[in-house]
Amino acid sequence: ELYASDRKEKETWTQHTLPSGKHFWSLNDENDPVTLHRTGGCWKVTDREKILFEQPQSDVDESLGMLTESRYEGILPAADCPGIRYRLALRHRQHSGNGNFLLRLTYLEAENGNDITFVYTGKRMTQRGTPENPDATVWQLITDQGEEIYNFLSEKDGQLLTLLNRDFKKSQLPLNYTLKKVD
Repeated sequence: ELYASDRKEKETWTQHTLPSGKHFWSLNDENDPVTLHRTGGCWKVTDREKILFEQPQSDVDESLGMLTESRYEGILPAADCPGIRYRLALRHRQHSGNGNFLLRLTYLEAENGNDITFVYTGKRMTQRGTPENPDATVWQLITDQGEEIYNFLSEKDGQLLTLLNRDFKKSQLPLNYTLKKVD
């Protein structure tokens, strides 16, 4: 199971069998240059020889513990609307600091009183330290396109995530930039 952006159309991949008995999937036919296949237990999407996506080995490495999922929510301040609703789902192995994320940002009443939602997927990397605390745990979310990076300070044993700037610093404004863990 992979996260998929709600903004993209769903595509159906067709399974093909090689003479060796191994399988691969393509969108059109067996001559399609973009293929999906499984190597070493991990999924990989390629365009001829170019790798478009490769599932991290940690996703299937059971020695890193069970696959876990955590969810966080909160409404954070915004300059041009009443707020931005963050809905964050994280998935990772129990003993791994890295994983994947799905982030939905809903700008409340942003366009003529209507909400606008953007969906991002990507990798979660664990960083150590902030300018204020060298032992702090920071979860860095890097979108698949690499255009956006979100830094969150993990607090109270992972029950709270506070949005940080690119320098790993908290906002100086007296506003709430914290997401809470939900069940």
